[in-house]
Amino acid sequence: MKLFATISTISACCLFAATLGADTTDSKRILCDFESFKPYRGEAAIWQGEPKLKDNADISFTKGVDGKAMKIVYKYQGTEQCQYAGFHSWMYTIEKFDTPIDISRCDGFSFMIRNTQPKDDMSISFYLKDIHGQWIRLMNNNILKTRRDIWTEYTSPLVQAPAERDKPYGHGLQTDLWFGNGKAIDLSAITQIAINFYDAETVKRNGKFTIELDSFAVFEGDKFKTPIMTFDFGTSSPQKWKDMRGGQSVIQDKALCLTTTNEQWVFKGTSTELDKVTDMSNLAYAMVQVTSDPKLSHINPTLDIRLIDTKGNIASCLIYGILLSDTQATGFAPVHAAGFLSKDFYDKSCWRYGTFINNCDENSDFDIKKVHEIAIGVEPQSPCETKTSTTIKIKKLVLGGTSIKP
Repeated sequence: MKLFATISTISACCLFAATLGADTTDSKRILCDFESFKPYRGEAAIWQGEPKLKDNADISFTKGVDGKAMKIVYKYQGTEQCQYAGFHSWMYTIEKFDTPIDISRCDGFSFMIRNTQPKDDMSISFYLKDIHGQWIRLMNNNILKTRRDIWTEYTSPLVQAPAERDKPYGHGLQTDLWFGNGKAIDLSAITQIAINFYDAETVKRNGKFTIELDSFAVFEGDKFKTPIMTFDFGTSSPQKWKDMRGGQSVIQDKALCLTTTNEQWVFKGTSTELDKVTDMSNLAYAMVQVTSDPKLSHINPTLDIRLIDTKGNIASCLIYGILLSDTQATGFAPVHAAGFLSKDFYDKSCWRYGTFINNCDENSDFDIKKVHEIAIGVEPQSPCETKTSTTIKIKKLVLGGTSIKP
């Protein structure tokens, strides 16, 4: 792709590594084998307004590819009164982890499926929940529009950039507005996996469909990622980072160590200017690996990532949760969220124009094709009784483009 070819030719002194699929192979790890879920028979999605609708689900064990699998018979209601989607949405948990699992090296997903084809545009999506209570969805649009009479492996990319999404929802990991609040997720601490049944388009009649699922898995590695730029502070190459708004940074212990004296809603951090103005129109996500300071846990801090264009306009990413403990966390923030590139759901997105809601308009002409500076810092969201000095250690920051489908 032209964008990546341009970036890969930046001179060695640019001080970031742009790597495309560094690993030649990925491993695959099964996260849910469907051997021990709880069967269910009863009501599913219910719409209590007008028109009143009630779905039903029958979830049971069946023979899988290897061992047991899950079988779902889903009956739904529809009517001519339904003029848009959104009347059907029901989540069912398929796996809970007593000890959170780490999928920081996630490179895509797969699962085995057999299914009938519903007469209407009903669909399913998987959901992941982290230790902080944030949900993120794995969107696989149009998956039930193909009938599968034999077990078939379905693969999903890690994430898509909005410009390359397939209407109406795209594919891969996306922040969620139905069961979550649009925030980023901590990939290092996943506690739950669920399935959501929903209407992707208008449903005007009753119907049913059958799905069988087995072996929900994650690809791990770098084969299918297409990073735009990677700041790996564990390498021996020096990085030109300058203090920003009171933050103090130094590279040591294979990390970018950022020390700040904290004040509520005051960003303090560090930044670096790129050797060349960079086109990031294919930006699909930000991923950051960081170890926090225990003294930050009581002030609800966000880790803020800022993209700054040649005119000083800002697009910022606020990642909650990952600075609440002193263990290494992996914040993952997809750009595909309702608030980025639109103000319709501005407070429901981990990405936004400007640095807070009141300066969204003045940054709305942010030019993602002309990024020349990257900043990262800490911003307490709760009152700070004293200006406590804290230090976080950032191991890696990745700004990635649309992933390849495994």
